[in-house]
Amino acid sequence: MEAGAGEPRPEIETGRTKGGQEYVRVYGSKEVAEAVRREYLSKGRKTSHINKDKYRQGIWYFYLDRQ
Repeated sequence: MEAGAGEPRPEIETGRTKGGQEYVRVYGSKEVAEAVRREYLSKGRKTSHINKDKYRQGIWYFYLDRQ
């Protein structure tokens, strides 16, 4: 994600589930996660909706469709 002047870059983690589904985990607010998701959409990636981590606060994730 492009960080603007003075904006800190959000902490992002990517990986794959046991089933092979690719995901992006974002640490921060839901608004930050939505901005990261929009960045993936602008690059032509299809994503799921944003989900909240069930066990940890301030962590959001979404899945990337297989291409």
